Amino acid sequence: AKAPEAASPGKKMLGDEPANSPSAIAAKQTVDRYFDFIRAGDYDKAYVLWGDRGGDTRGTLKAFSDGFTIYSVYKPVTGEPTAIKMTDGKQYILVTATIDVKNRKKGTTAHREGVVMLRRSADPTETDPEKKEWRIWGVDIRVKNWSVDRG
Repeated sequence: AKAPEAASPGKKMLGDEPANSPSAIAAKQTVDRYFDFIRAGDYDKAYVLWGDRGGDTRGTLKAFSDGFTIYSVYKPVTGEPTAIKMTDGKQYILVTATIDVKNRKKGTTAHREGVVMLRRSADPTETDPEKKEWRIWGVDIRVKNWSVDRG
């Protein structure tokens, strides 16, 4: 099958790529930066790594921030990216992650596992960083086990 044309004549759209490609590594680095910002309390910087300059969180910056300030411990670990898939003019990738947290008030701890979902334009001539760079469009990191800290 012939690759679709990009906005600029003669340029081909980006396609599927393996998990060890430079593009997949760049997506993983975006997730690393996201977690680094959260650990540092730079919630505004983490928020804008979501698509639509944070709009894809479907909430305000305050609501986003409040979702993390409840933890006295927040220890994320970025895992490995999947292969990149292209559809409808966008590239999509999943990056696995685990997070260990401790609730500030309740003292409960939890181990979470899941994926961070990212996308970007598949048009190599795209100039808008919001569309050109990897942006988060979803996070599905669920509690695998939890406990109450009695110490």
